Amino acid sequence: MLAGVVGLFFGSLRNPPKATLVLGTPNAVTVARFGPTAGFPPPPPDHVVTETNSSTVARLVIDANSLPLFPSGTINCPFDDGSYYQVRFSYADGDSRSLHVERRGCQGVGFAERPDYSVAWSATDPRLLNGLDALFR
Repeated sequence: MLAGVVGLFFGSLRNPPKATLVLGTPNAVTVARFGPTAGFPPPPPDHVVTETNSSTVARLVIDANSLPLFPSGTINCPFDDGSYYQVRFSYADGDSRSLHVERRGCQGVGFAERPDYSVAWSATDPRLLNGLDALFR
């Protein structure tokens, strides 16, 4: 019994599973910032930034890929005003991968093709949101 308790304790210290959102090595990132949404269709972005600095792009990839998985079940998301980032990572071969990053509320992160389905959770690890916010300062 003691071994089971010790195993449970040390197992809980392990890093939780991470979501791999961005594959490979993109050479640019374009981030569109959308403010609070009211109605449909949503308003256009209030600002768009493209970053090609390789260390900045790499840091955003690391931050996105280090996010924990979005929790299963029902969760409460206060302060959700519908604001989000649309983040497009571009590759030298012309391919791209786009993410939908909720700025408030649940702060879910998913693929732009399914913005209503979150894969990762930035509420417990603010590095990605902080990095995206910094692009607009």
